[in-house]
Amino acid sequence: PKGKRLEEATFYRAEAYFNLKQYKKAIVDYSKFPEKFTKSRRMAKALYQIGVSFENLNMKEDAKGFFQEVVDKFPKSQDAQRAK
Repeated sequence: PKGKRLEEATFYRAEAYFNLKQYKKAIVDYSKFPEKFTKSRRMAKALYQIGVSFENLNMKEDAKGFFQEVVDKFPKSQDAQRAK
């Protein structure tokens, strides 16, 4: 897939990995959003899920950085409210 379809496929694959508790793989796919899909409407969710994934891997300091980024860049989003 290309363009919007690639973005959707990447997001849903990341969600699948996350739901399977394969957090390292989920982080890899979610990380493509700040790298490749900078204008995505799913950016806040991807950043939040990276934080949750790091938290589940007991990497709390790494998680905090992503939670703070969600709060700073998307303060009105539901993900920012959860990140606080």
